[in-house]
Amino acid sequence: LTDASGRPVHVNISATLIPIEGQVMLSLLVQDRKREKEREEAGRLVENFALGISQAEGINAALESMLHQIHDLSGWQFGEAWIPRNDRRVLECASAWYCEFPSLESIRAASVEAWLPPGIGFPGRAWIAKEPVWIKDLASDRGYFGVAAAREAGLRAGVAIPVMAMDQVVAILTFYMRECRDEDETHIRLIANATADVSPGLQRKISEEESREH
Repeated sequence: LTDASGRPVHVNISATLIPIEGQVMLSLLVQDRKREKEREEAGRLVENFALGISQAEGINAALESMLHQIHDLSGWQFGEAWIPRNDRRVLECASAWYCEFPSLESIRAASVEAWLPPGIGFPGRAWIAKEPVWIKDLASDRGYFGVAAAREAGLRAGVAIPVMAMDQVVAILTFYMRECRDEDETHIRLIANATADVSPGLQRKISEEESREH
């Protein structure tokens, strides 16, 4: 089988013989194996997220575990996490991050001192939109915080994914990669859904830290 663009589609086909009024009809069920694989990957990702969160000592360790799990899945070269401050007026850069190459650490230096209001910067844009934001070519989006540092470090595309608990943003995960890319809808959908599934665990970590601070 092929899709509308002529590319091959891998499917599972099951056949059932159905007797109807003395005749036998053949019923075929065709299932897209790609969707089946996505469901399996999503299940594994949720399990790995949940395990990392349960073993983490705090919210930053939990987010760092998630960033590394997403890196293993996607291969994106740089990732960091942002968390809304208690008053929810600004985003603060969490201590959770990962970096494949030392040359990318300049991006981190641009983030650690920043506070971003809703809609400001790359993470702030995803915060106010409450949905993933993909930048195919960083050269075309010069106005967002973090983009200039990423571009100067040799990165070409980026994505910011809000971690949603109902209609509330728990955190923003931002990633950059070395080549310009069209939006990877499959990975984005998979990651966004998996983070939403484990967001209650992240909220508990945040509440526990707030309780200790007070």
